[in-house]
Amino acid sequence: MKNNPLHTFGVVAGITLVLPGIAVSEVPYNKGLYSFHTDELGACPGLDWHVTLGPDGKLTGMVSWDGMKRLAKLQGNIQPDGHLTMNAQEVGGSGTATVVGSATGNFLTLTINGTGGPCDGKTVQVGRNTPGYGG
Repeated sequence: MKNNPLHTFGVVAGITLVLPGIAVSEVPYNKGLYSFHTDELGACPGLDWHVTLGPDGKLTGMVSWDGMKRLAKLQGNIQPDGHLTMNAQEVGGSGTATVVGSATGNFLTLTINGTGGPCDGKTVQVGRNTPGYGG
């Protein structure tokens, strides 16, 4: 697809947090809303992200590009040590990608892969801007 960050930068659709037997206070990250914009990185377009890290460890959200005309749903998992994997599925299209990274304190570090485009291998670090779920 022409100008498709999913094919260019990774799957951002699907994060499910699994925290088996771990108390919420023991995890190395903070739950809440991570809503941010990442600027262009070379040929990878600027992206608008909205990711919620719930009290149960689930990650859900979306990423958009092209002036919010295109978007992908995100879902994934975070491990008790803060490592995460998200899958992205383009809404109304066939693009997919994978986003891997980590959550530490109020920060997410994300790397996009599997798009076959200029966003593959790009890494961003962003902060949580909205506390939530009592955190």
